Amino acid sequence: MSSLNLTTKSFSIILFFSSILLLLSIDNPIYGQNMPEENENIDSELTSQSIQNEEIECGDVLEGNVTLSKDLNCNGDGVILGADASLFLNGYSITGPSSSSDTFGIFMVGPNSEVKGPGTIGNFKSGIGVQETYSIKVSQTTLKENGMGLFISGSGDIEISNNVMKNNDNIGISSHSGNKINITNNTIVDNPLSGITFVNTKKSVINGNEISGSINGIYLANISYDNKVITNSLTDNGNDVLDESRQGSSISNIYTNNDCENSIPKNICE
Repeated sequence: MSSLNLTTKSFSIILFFSSILLLLSIDNPIYGQNMPEENENIDSELTSQSIQNEEIECGDVLEGNVTLSKDLNCNGDGVILGADASLFLNGYSITGPSSSSDTFGIFMVGPNSEVKGPGTIGNFKSGIGVQETYSIKVSQTTLKENGMGLFISGSGDIEISNNVMKNNDNIGISSHSGNKINITNNTIVDNPLSGITFVNTKKSVINGNEISGSINGIYLANISYDNKVITNSLTDNGNDVLDESRQGSSISNIYTNNDCENSIPKNICE
């Protein structure tokens, strides 16, 4: 079996930074307006040999269409998807050593790749990480008890649909420097800091999600604009929606038919 030789420290630093940004935003609503426009260049060179249609082990780099045939209990990282790779969880789980460990469950770094459930990913720093790529699909998975459910960095044309993100330590879904991120029909519950966070993310859609049990149900930082937030149900959050993009800027996001009770600024909820 192949093994993984990949630098993940900088990726985990960004994960940590995302949590700190949100914590600061709670006390300072305009925090985030000076965020950089571009992400750091993260070294994600894959030096291990990819596998296809073999029994998967922790640390493998996958190519082609691969179906999980057993639960994976990993002492470190899970698996990596390169270009044109699809992983079908097939009802199995990928479990890491700890949500505070410097690990990820599935790391998607190549274009035109997909993760499809049913199946569960838990106990990693990030359940699924998507880094500097495009044309990605994640559907029908359960991401629970990670530091963060799903983290997107410097990527575009992403479809996140019909997943469950629950009981993660910080955030359900977070996008930094994203474009055309479509988050549709997910159940996102009991992620303490935020259900969905956008930082420097544009031209994206948040549609038909159920979000509850967070300090901020949906949090859009100051430099996230031209997004559509449509027909979401938000309950039992500190702020159902916190949108900083409207402060000091004529560029804004569009809100339509959201079932929620409170927002900053006001008048976002129906």
